[in-house]
Amino acid sequence: MRILTVCERLFPDTSGGPSLSIYAHNKYLSLNGIQITTLTTAFGIPGNLRDRWIENELGKVIYLKQLFHSFPLRLIIRAASEVKKADIVHVNSFFYPSSVCTAFFAFLHRKKIVWSVHGELDDYCLTLKPLKKKVFLLLVRPFVRKLAVFHVASDMEEVYVQKHLGKNIKTIKIPCLIECNYPASPAITEPYFLYIGRFHVKKGIDLLIQAIWQSALFLKSGYILKLAGDYKNEYGEKIVKLIAKAGLSAKIKLIGPVAGIEKDALYKGAYFTIMPSITENFGMVVAESLSFGTPVITTTGTPWNILKENRCGYYVEATSRALCEAIESAIKLPGQDYMACRANSRETVVNHFDITTRIGDWIKRYKSLLQ
Repeated sequence: MRILTVCERLFPDTSGGPSLSIYAHNKYLSLNGIQITTLTTAFGIPGNLRDRWIENELGKVIYLKQLFHSFPLRLIIRAASEVKKADIVHVNSFFYPSSVCTAFFAFLHRKKIVWSVHGELDDYCLTLKPLKKKVFLLLVRPFVRKLAVFHVASDMEEVYVQKHLGKNIKTIKIPCLIECNYPASPAITEPYFLYIGRFHVKKGIDLLIQAIWQSALFLKSGYILKLAGDYKNEYGEKIVKLIAKAGLSAKIKLIGPVAGIEKDALYKGAYFTIMPSITENFGMVVAESLSFGTPVITTTGTPWNILKENRCGYYVEATSRALCEAIESAIKLPGQDYMACRANSRETVVNHFDITTRIGDWIKRYKSLLQ
């Protein structure tokens, strides 16, 4: 079986969850004997890896330089030729031009198409640049819903996709998966809560800042909040100003983008990770944190109700008040209860999201398409 994957970004770029999850996905398909070819852009990629075929644990991959990121012409041209060699074409991102172009090429060559939308069709995301997205949806909806099977990472995402593409579309529902083939971190934590990820309006970081400001318990405690991620954008500048205006510079530390060993160390050392997102189709940060045994606070705008069910964190409304109450509850946790929470965190991710045991779900679904 030969699968062509086309995506906007890919590890070693670390600008978002999809670049990491797609990499792991293709790596474990390749380890299971599937022939994988991956086309992506060179954004966030070192110069020595660009514009040449690389054979590695993913199979074959090429990171192509683009003159305009918003219209990756070289990626589209390369996809037109590579589609012919594949049995299945897996495209990622709904609104990125290379996705719809690659899907059209695959349709012309009668290839099976799997389309991962990565949360781009949820109601909140469609309010961002709404006119452009409405026009795009109007033009491509009749075409794409007939020719592709859509991958959704949760029940929540399936509802959004069916709402905007039609109730009768075909879906594959498998959560994003991560590697858990390393030992759980020791139960040694430092007095900090952690946010890690993009600085984007949908991430709800402003709600988290307000929650910290409202919590007398947190302000009097020895805890701080670490914000990890690239904050040098319009929303990030607003967050910097909000922290200063609230007088929280001593309690909230901006540490910039992190990756690799540094990122792992942040997860391991954190008391709790907080993902205050207004909406998420999955939220790879939660799975990553749990894999290190670090419990999580997140919102009902995400599909992580399992945190409450498995007692490995807090699942609250996306409001500053609810986040404040969750943070204070976490601080008050007795030591024995906290240790149980850490054990439950690791167990939850190993049982439900371990790619080494669940990649077979994907292989079965790919094979079923070809039958």
